[in-house]
Amino acid sequence: MLLTTFLLTFALLSIVYLYLKRKYFTLVGPLPGLPPRFLFGNLLDVDILKGEPLVNVYAKLQQTYGDVCQFWAGPDHFYMFSKVEHFQHIFTHRNIYDLADVSIRFFGLQMPSSLLAIKGEQFKRHARVMLPMFKKNKVISHVNTIIDCTDKLIHLWRHEQPEELNENIVQQSKSLLLDIIGFIAFDYDLQTVEQSEQDEKKELTKALNIFINMHHTIMQAAFVPTILFKWWLKLNLRYQNALKTLQYTAYSIIAKESEYTGHQVKPKNLISMLVSSLQKNEEDERKKSEVDKYGLSRAELLDEILLSIGAGFETTSTALAWFIYYMSKHAHIQEKIKQELRANNIMAQTYLNIELLDKLTYVDCVMKEVLRYAPIIDCTVRTLTQDDEIDGIKLKKGESVLMAFYNVHMDKRYWNLDPQQFIPERFLSEDKNHHPLALGTFGGGHRACAGQDLARLELKIIITRLMQYVTFIDGGQEKNSGGKQQSLTCTPKNVAVYIQFD
Repeated sequence: MLLTTFLLTFALLSIVYLYLKRKYFTLVGPLPGLPPRFLFGNLLDVDILKGEPLVNVYAKLQQTYGDVCQFWAGPDHFYMFSKVEHFQHIFTHRNIYDLADVSIRFFGLQMPSSLLAIKGEQFKRHARVMLPMFKKNKVISHVNTIIDCTDKLIHLWRHEQPEELNENIVQQSKSLLLDIIGFIAFDYDLQTVEQSEQDEKKELTKALNIFINMHHTIMQAAFVPTILFKWWLKLNLRYQNALKTLQYTAYSIIAKESEYTGHQVKPKNLISMLVSSLQKNEEDERKKSEVDKYGLSRAELLDEILLSIGAGFETTSTALAWFIYYMSKHAHIQEKIKQELRANNIMAQTYLNIELLDKLTYVDCVMKEVLRYAPIIDCTVRTLTQDDEIDGIKLKKGESVLMAFYNVHMDKRYWNLDPQQFIPERFLSEDKNHHPLALGTFGGGHRACAGQDLARLELKIIITRLMQYVTFIDGGQEKNSGGKQQSLTCTPKNVAVYIQFD
């Protein structure tokens, strides 16, 4: 009897395994790709679990299988595309290629009502409120905030020993951008630049760090079932307390700003700017169909603020760390930036404004080249809402496509000057009129990064301000060797520079 039960159980499990393996973990159709393993997909074969950067993984897949292939990130199956012509088709057919299911699943764990976790009429309602907040005419109001925060980092460096090798560039870049976001979102000084690891951090600073670290953990563990993360977040008291702190801070600002409604008071932060978009009666709005709803609830506003923080500081801080590393390796480019500053009468004592910044065309070129050459963002993904065909490849509703941006950044088919070299001047000459989708750090189409104007402004101001004061000097090949460290973005693995005040 026991033997019979064992054999039946074994047979049943084998059938279930074979069914799941055949249905979910088998190459689909004629397109090439690595055969997926049960549950893990291709994660073990491409060394993602050992820390292999995703840009390296996608580059190897393109080299091995061509511009279109199949890829499994754990249980998630993607068709990977590496041509701008394919990107263009996907972005221009917005009715077919919408927000990826994997994005909804993972961003929905922490920010279920944010732009990266919703679609359809709910997305349109949120977009009407949020997208105008990050356009250039709005974000230029933050110029002084970005300068003042950057000056704190410069002040910190000035009081370090000049002969001391700075090996903390990646963390200091993150701290700077988190301070900037703290002011922009909450009008609150997080003081992350000034604080050492031993310092007692402010309550809001601790809460934001806990939230962001959890976001990193979730996004890096794609193979873990979502239900496990959902329960883990609910039972994690540290995380829940951090959420309560963030909620309390945001709702306190909302209550305070609501008192000023009708008065001519200039909004001090992002929450203040959004108060006018809050629903007057959330209970009534909940009863309406999504098409008839107006504005955001308080919970929805908080989710959008948290998304702005989580996504808003990571890309720019990573780009800044790569900029500092590249400048330490290309002294002549640093000097050309400083020459442009002098040509526009921008000295150390000059306080920057938008008119001066608009004159700095070479700084723009350097910034674009950092965003192209640095492996900051590896891809973006979409899920089909109906069947479609790309270049003869038949795709079905519910399947997902992955656009490997960095492959295109490094593809000589789309760049006249050698894409494997760091050459900012390309944007003044041979590659001035490059295909717009050949530089895809911020995505494209109706789901492009909402905060890209703010990110570019932050990066340009910080680069310019740093070049007004300091020169980055190579710390030697042993410690300043670059390399890639995969996290939510891809940061320099080994960066160490001497900071010399001019």
